[in-house]
Amino acid sequence: MREASDDACTGCDDFVTEFFAYMDNELAVERIEILRAHASSCPHCRQLEDAELHLRGILRRACIEKAPSTLRERIVTQISMWQVSVAK
Repeated sequence: MREASDDACTGCDDFVTEFFAYMDNELAVERIEILRAHASSCPHCRQLEDAELHLRGILRRACIEKAPSTLRERIVTQISMWQVSVAK
């Protein structure tokens, strides 16, 4: 986690450099506020943030779906066959 800094965000370079730490809330609260303020006033960085939020939403929804039970059975069978072949 980055320590709090008195340095203000100087623009898009700072935002992009710290983008994923910002999106993952891995920065000090003060730093997140500075970067959030930049994104709210910069169309390019706001678009980047919106796109990432959209992608994360898609991934979150995709990870909720359950695999078919037949897939689990096939995987277990394949692992069992692999374990037998390795044990030989």
